[in-house]
Amino acid sequence: MNEYFKELPTKLKGGFELILLMRSSMLNFDGSFKEMLRSFIIPLLMAPISFFLIKMKPPIGLDEAYYDDVANAAIIIGFVNIALFILIFSAFSYALKQKDRMFKMFTAGNWAAVVMMAPGFTILLLSHFNVLEIKTIEDISIVLQIYGYVILAATIHYAFDTNWQIAGAMAIVVLLFNDNAHNIIYQLMEIPIVDYSEVYKPE
Repeated sequence: MNEYFKELPTKLKGGFELILLMRSSMLNFDGSFKEMLRSFIIPLLMAPISFFLIKMKPPIGLDEAYYDDVANAAIIIGFVNIALFILIFSAFSYALKQKDRMFKMFTAGNWAAVVMMAPGFTILLLSHFNVLEIKTIEDISIVLQIYGYVILAATIHYAFDTNWQIAGAMAIVVLLFNDNAHNIIYQLMEIPIVDYSEVYKPE
């Protein structure tokens, strides 16, 4: 555990550089299997945090009766997405015969997610204290989600040393899988799927 804390500044630096789409971010990760396993401590710690944050700011357009269900669904969706992510990129790295690079991609992506929590927390605090209108906060949240997939494409591009077209295509594949997993889990838990464009359509 001491080793984990000693390397924390270096890994956070790598995560920060990655969200700025800098290729040098990869120099902060050694790409070992052990390093990758340690990086998965991050999503595990984020699960309970996500639960409470979603309860603070549940999705728009939902009745209060669904708040607990939405928070529970978010945890389930998070773990399903991680499992899908591992399966997709295990197959991708196997096809490219670059399994060792997959370890670096997972590690870098997990640390970038930690850095991206900062703007996420800021948005939630602004929402909690009614500093900004809900619509403005939802708009910012959507931009951050889209940018998250841009970061994913950059991570694939740098880690696998592949071209941007393939990296972008893989990021879109992950987006489609995540979106469908979200909708399926909501349907299984009988949670209404709110259409953002319908909520904020012109009067």
